[in-house]
Amino acid sequence: MARARVDDPRVSYVCADLFAWEPPASYDVCFFGFWLSHVPEPQWRPFWAKVRRCLRPGGRVFFVDNLPSDLSAAVDDRLPDGGDETMTRRLADGREFRIVKRFYEPHALRQRLADLGWDVQVQTTPEFFMYGQATTASERVEADCR
Repeated sequence: MARARVDDPRVSYVCADLFAWEPPASYDVCFFGFWLSHVPEPQWRPFWAKVRRCLRPGGRVFFVDNLPSDLSAAVDDRLPDGGDETMTRRLADGREFRIVKRFYEPHALRQRLADLGWDVQVQTTPEFFMYGQATTASERVEADCR
C-alpha cells in the first residue's frame, strides 16, 4: 500500500522482522508511528540499543502512540489488564489477531528511556495520543557544550 502511494526511487521498502533486522546505514531520524506500544517487554532494551546504533551523531527519534483510554479501542477489543501485554485485535473483515499492546503513561515512558540514556520529551493530546522526541543523553551534553 505504501509503495502504491509513494513510488519514489529515493524510498526503500523493507519487509523484515525488526527485532532481527540490522540497519544497513545510519540515519538522522528514526520515526515510530504507533510502534512503541507493540514492543514486547523482553525486546525493550535490545530495541532501544538498535535504535541508538542506527542513529548518526546528533540523530533524533520521533514517535507517536496511543494513550491508555477505553474510548480509543474498538468496541469489541478488550484492553490489556494490568500485567498483560497482549490483546485481541479484530479487523473490519472479521479476522482476529493476538497482538502485543503495552500502554505507557508519558512520565513512566520518559523515566524508562532516561534509564537507558535517552533524553526524552513527551507530550499528549487531550485524549488518545502521546508524541515526543528523544536524543541520546550524551548528544544533549555535547550540544550544550558547543
